[in-house]
Amino acid sequence: QSFVAEIYNRWGELLFSWTEQDEIPGWSGFSFGEEVKQGTYVYVVTITDLHGKVRTYRNHLTLIR
Repeated sequence: QSFVAEIYNRWGELLFSWTEQDEIPGWSGFSFGEEVKQGTYVYVVTITDLHGKVRTYRNHLTLIR
């Protein structure tokens, strides 16, 4: 039904977020108009399913340029 996706750096600072209502397909490796460095980042995706159940998924990703 809905989702919120967030990308964080290793200090826990939010770099980027988007929802199902945004026209962007996901993170492009930029934060506040600046290209972020290669490295490991954390993503958190929180979904609400059609039954109203909320699920949160956390993991890391590696940005390679």
